[in-house]
Parts: sequence; structure tokens; C-alpha cells
Amino acid sequence: MMWNGQKILIADDNELLRQTLGEFFSLYGFRVLEAPDGSTALDLALHNHPFFSILDFHMPGMDGVQVLSALLSEGFPCLQEDGRPVLPCIMISAAATPEEVQGAFDTGAFRFLNKPISPKSLLEAVRALEQRFKADQKGETQALQPSLQGWGGCAGLPVPALGPQLPIPSPDFPETSFEQLIAILKECKRSREKRKTSASDEPRQSGPSSGPATGPGS
Repeated sequence: MMWNGQKILIADDNELLRQTLGEFFSLYGFRVLEAPDGSTALDLALHNHPFFSILDFHMPGMDGVQVLSALLSEGFPCLQEDGRPVLPCIMISAAATPEEVQGAFDTGAFRFLNKPISPKSLLEAVRALEQRFKADQKGETQALQPSLQGWGGCAGLPVPALGPQLPIPSPDFPETSFEQLIAILKECKRSREKRKTSASDEPRQSGPSSGPATGPGS
């Protein structure tokens, strides 16, 4: 199953970060929903039921914890773990106190990442989130579909393959910025499309003629 059309939600009042993460995940065919504030994030989540959400803790209107609390109040599907709800949500923040972090977990956050976040840490969180929800919902209609698959190389570099898979970060995963990784992925995509175009433009080779041979006197 391809990723095309799978929705994810990115909510952050930092427009640059929001757009950067959106572009990164869109390279895999995700349909990215963006929200600049908590109220918009809540509305998008309730009406679209995204594959997963990335929520900033401090946002105008409603903060990330208030969004999670409202989702639970509206009956948004969640897991139960050690007596607390768990939603497919990764919370991020640049200045959360230990008490705020704990509050996020108590209200349903699956993972909490401190800004600045790296591609490796984010992908590790997404991978863990997928595995946790999939393991809990065997045989049922899964909240997260399809499953994340494998690791692929691109132009000989240890970066994600384009297409229906996200990477499993490994020790050789590059410690790079989202901007650098996006540039690499775009170049890989251009190279792949160029190879496809070249292959389709190659003339088909015809085999030897199967007709009867003719000589000078025939």
C-alpha cells in the first residue's frame, strides 16, 4: 500500500518549522495538514483523523495539552497504558518544564521531543508510535495504516528511500538538518524521474527478421 493520501497533522505557530516538516513528510506522499494554533489543530484532527500528529506544546489559543484533552473528550480513538490514555501524537517544545512534559504524557502524548528536533529523533519517534499502535490493534481496524517499512538507500547515501516507506534510523543515519535532507531527497527524486524518462525514450530493439530468405535469383 502506498502512502499517497495518508494524512498527518503538523501544528506549530512557527511557520518555518511547520512548512519544513510538511515538505519533509510530503516527499513520502503524505497529505500534510498544517495548523498555526491549537484551535485549528483540534478542528483538523476531529474532521480528518490523521495518521499521526505533531503538536507544539505552546501555541496561541489552545496549547498542545488542551488539544489532547479536547480530543479525548470528543472520543478520539486512543490506547490505554498504565492507566493513562495514549494518542498517536508527538509533542514538541523548546521551553517546556518537567511538570509540563509530565502533563503532556498524562493527557495522552505518545512521545515528547525538545526543540530543535532532528530528523533522526523524529523518525525514531514516528517508528515507535507506529509499532506501539499496530501491536495493540492486531485483527482490528488499525488507526495507523499502512505499516512503516524498511530502510532504503538513495544515491548511495544512508537516507530514506522515496516511495512507500519511511526509514528505520540506524547508526549510519546522517546527523543532518531537515533542510539538508530535503535537498538530498529532492535530488534523488529528480534523478529517479530522469532515469524513468530516459528508459521510456529508449527505442525498442527489434529482433531478427523471421521472413523467408531471398537470394539473387529468387
